[in-house]
Amino acid sequence: MDSNTTGGSDRGTRTGRPDLITEHDVAVRYHVTIHSVRRWRRAGRITFLKIGKQVLFRPRDIDRFETAHEVAPQPLSRVLHRARGSATMIASGTKED
Repeated sequence: MDSNTTGGSDRGTRTGRPDLITEHDVAVRYHVTIHSVRRWRRAGRITFLKIGKQVLFRPRDIDRFETAHEVAPQPLSRVLHRARGSATMIASGTKED
């Protein structure tokens, strides 16, 4: 497998611009299909450039996309409370609907 298909350090070599990222590289980065990346574009979830027929992404747009999908950690006490509640329901034979 050549390095252009791995999403490795050759980022942007297919574009001629090492600072730009291809759809394929985005798909590899997030372990999704190119179809998923295209859906994100159509839905306006990720900003992109279109130069001729080529779709490209700037690193800052990828950073924004990741920031928009950050999930804040929950306090440990809340996680433990949920775990205890599940264990209590299992022990007592009750189900939560």
